[in-house]
Amino acid sequence: MTHSELQGLISVLQLPCIKLSREEEERKFNFHLIGKKLLWDISIYFPDRFPYSLPKAVLRNTDLIGVLPHVNQSGVICLEESDSLFTDYSRPNEVLALYIEDIVKLLDRISLKIYQDELLDELEGYFAPVKKVYSFYHPSKSTETLYMRVSQPEKIKGRKYSSPIMISHKNESLPLRFSNIESLDKCRREKIMHLPLDGAKLPPASGKDFNVKYFISLLELVSKKNWQRALRLAKKYRPYNTFYIFLTMPRTSGERTQFLLKFTSSHHCEHPLLSTSIDWELELYSILRNSKEYLIERGGGDQSFSEKKVAIIGCGSVGSQISNMLGKAGVGELTLIDFDSLSPDNIYRHHLGGGELNYKPDEKSGIVSSFSKVSALKLRIEQSLPYIKVNSIPKKFNEVVSFNNVKNCDVVIVAVGSPSVNLELNNLLKRHNYKYAVFCWSEAAGIGGHAIAVDLHCSCYECLYTKDKQLNAQSDLSLLKVGQPISKNLTGCAGVFTPFSFIDSNRTAELAATLALYILKNNRASIAESWKGDNSADLTVTDKYKKMPLKERISLTRNSECRVCNV
Repeated sequence: MTHSELQGLISVLQLPCIKLSREEEERKFNFHLIGKKLLWDISIYFPDRFPYSLPKAVLRNTDLIGVLPHVNQSGVICLEESDSLFTDYSRPNEVLALYIEDIVKLLDRISLKIYQDELLDELEGYFAPVKKVYSFYHPSKSTETLYMRVSQPEKIKGRKYSSPIMISHKNESLPLRFSNIESLDKCRREKIMHLPLDGAKLPPASGKDFNVKYFISLLELVSKKNWQRALRLAKKYRPYNTFYIFLTMPRTSGERTQFLLKFTSSHHCEHPLLSTSIDWELELYSILRNSKEYLIERGGGDQSFSEKKVAIIGCGSVGSQISNMLGKAGVGELTLIDFDSLSPDNIYRHHLGGGELNYKPDEKSGIVSSFSKVSALKLRIEQSLPYIKVNSIPKKFNEVVSFNNVKNCDVVIVAVGSPSVNLELNNLLKRHNYKYAVFCWSEAAGIGGHAIAVDLHCSCYECLYTKDKQLNAQSDLSLLKVGQPISKNLTGCAGVFTPFSFIDSNRTAELAATLALYILKNNRASIAESWKGDNSADLTVTDKYKKMPLKERISLTRNSECRVCNV
């Protein structure tokens, strides 16, 4: 909306709550809005994209900044979560009218004293420090020593001019394979104190900064035990002109508000807890949380999975995607089993890609060796996710089913694809007394895919293929009829492959990962899930395909004729 269109829109805007409106500068208008008890002085800034995006409202009743929740230190009013907002751009007059009415409703509500404590939960958003520091530390309720990595400008000496980079717990190792964390070893490491409060206080009035006076007032909220420990730790610091304190306070959700405080002085002093009378300069840093507890919940994972272990047999196009999905769901330990190496043939449907291919010959032998799928996948996952343990076993499946680190897994996923190999593995798992397993496979040409979750003490994979006490080449879930040419051949007999795409692999992997999580959540019923694609390849399909919806879940029961279950 142009500036002149905006002026025209506001000139005809009539609402009972508007006492005054006037233009302060281009695209910025001042409104006096009549509330239930107060007259609200508001500035509204209109973006060029209005009405596709909402304006920004700023409270000019400065005496109320630091008192009202949902209003930050600069007076910006937090009216709505922008990601979930829908506006009808064809009716900008109604959009603006509703926006102004919502501002008045919000301000009238939060001006009531019963809502004042909401601000105590919003102190990070209220102060919103521009400078940031990464933290892998999940705050406890105890005073303790932390480590902080600090960078120093090349040409500027003095700790006063250093920049904090990352905070971690003193006794917990960093996930060195994650991202480029290992490079922080080059940064100076220093000790800082975590000072936890038992409560919070309203910020300084009228939008004033987080200052030393406010910090001193917060010290009343330190428990006696934590204060005594804090003083003992403070006495161990040598006098200096720069100190850091990691300050936290409780939120009603159970999380903790977190800030890093940097204290600087013109001369060397004792720790700020021992020298509060010094004229310290205080700088506030916001915390970019990297703790396991925060990242898993923030990313939609489940913290309860962090102690779970899953083995994946077969780490090809489907198995590699399953490993990625389970890692991002928050599963704490993966064991990857596949004897094969990665080749260029599969990079368009595998989780790994060109970064894991090797074209460089060995310096001594001159031979170019391929990377193991599971070794490369382990490295990729550990670089992408900080709090996961990945075991790679580059062996054939029949060599590892007796390994303790496989048998100790909560669920085993079989993603080898071949029905004959699945049957062999099914027998092996039953023989070694495994309990929970997921089998998954894609059918050719995007026709569909399946995953089954089974309690091997009650039913098994072979139950699907058993009819009249014999194995049937076609399972109860099959969508394609057997006996028709399906494979493709691009290079001769050695290049035969089953055609399916990355999207097909992903859809099947999603079913398998979902069923694995279903088991990890203590669901014990045996079930099958299938997806159905289109038959663009014009293959001969089963009656099952013709009757099945696009996605299906059915219960599985033991086949009374199954030779494996009824030994």
